[in-house]
Amino acid sequence: KMSGTQPNSETTGDAMEWQEFYDFSDDTTFIKSRTRDNKTIEIFGVYKDSVVQGEAVLFLSYPEDNEIIGSCSGTPEEQLYITSATTMISNWQACDGPALFYEKR
Repeated sequence: KMSGTQPNSETTGDAMEWQEFYDFSDDTTFIKSRTRDNKTIEIFGVYKDSVVQGEAVLFLSYPEDNEIIGSCSGTPEEQLYITSATTMISNWQACDGPALFYEKR
């Protein structure tokens, strides 16, 4: 699901502007893919799990910048907060990006 800064701006499923997935491997690598207008972009990276102020966080690092990286830092990195056993949320909304919620499949 995705929500913006405007009230009632939440979209889910096929109504979203794009579809986005993370595929995490046990060896700390992952693939992020985004499909928009029938075009899919994939990027690869490594992740590290941590705890920040009592919250479980995945720190994602990419070898280079890419348009599908949702980051506030201007670097090829992202943070995903694990909010439950099946849900994560991006920290991109902290700098006026959309709030992106991911469900485990």
